[in-house]
Amino acid sequence: DGRLSWTEEEGISYIMYVNDEEVSAGKAYNFAGLEPDDYAKVHVVSTRDGYFSSDKSNEFYVKKLAKVTGVEISTSNKITYTISFTKVTGASGYIVRYNGVEYPLDSATNTLTVIGELAGGDYAITVQAISSGDEPLIDGTKKYNYVNGDPSEEKAFTKLSVVTNIAIVNEVLTWTNDSTAVVSNYQLQWAAKTDAEPSWTTRALGD
Repeated sequence: DGRLSWTEEEGISYIMYVNDEEVSAGKAYNFAGLEPDDYAKVHVVSTRDGYFSSDKSNEFYVKKLAKVTGVEISTSNKITYTISFTKVTGASGYIVRYNGVEYPLDSATNTLTVIGELAGGDYAITVQAISSGDEPLIDGTKKYNYVNGDPSEEKAFTKLSVVTNIAIVNEVLTWTNDSTAVVSNYQLQWAAKTDAEPSWTTRALGD
C-alpha cells in the first residue's frame, strides 16, 4: 500500500531508494507515478552520524495494481442499492467509497449492497484495489509485492428529491418538485382505505 517495513535499530536513520533514486527518509512512499503492471526497484540504506553508510539492502520490486473498472450502481426499491465492479488481478481486497463512507471488501467480493434512504442530491462512487503486501510473488527472477492501485474513475449519480406540497386543488392533484435534475416521470400511488395492498399507477410527465 506504499508503506514499507524493515527492522530498525536505535540511533540509525534510513533512506529509501526507488529505481536507484533517493525518495524518502521514512517508511512511507506514494507510488502514484507508477503505472499499473510496471515494476519499481526498491532498496534501503542505513546511515548514522560519524559512520559510513551501509551497503544497500536486498533489492526487491513493487508492482502497482490496476485501476478498478466497470463501476455501476443499481436499485430496485430506492432503499437497497447494489454497487458492482470488475475484479482486479492480484488484489487482496477493495475499498468502496460511497456517500462519504469507506466499505472494505475482500478479494472474492465485487458487489456491495447498501441499505438506507438517501437524501436527494448528487453522489459519487469510487473503488480502489488494495494489496496486503504480505506474501512476495515471483516473476522470473524478480521477487515483488503489489501496492495499492489508483481509485477508479468516479461513478456519479443523482438521487431525485422527495416530492413535497402534495395537494388536491379543484379536483387536480398538484405537488412540488425540488430536484435540480430533469424528471422523466412520476409514480403516483393511491388506494382505498380498505385495500390491503395499495395499487400503483405510473404516468409520464405531462400525461
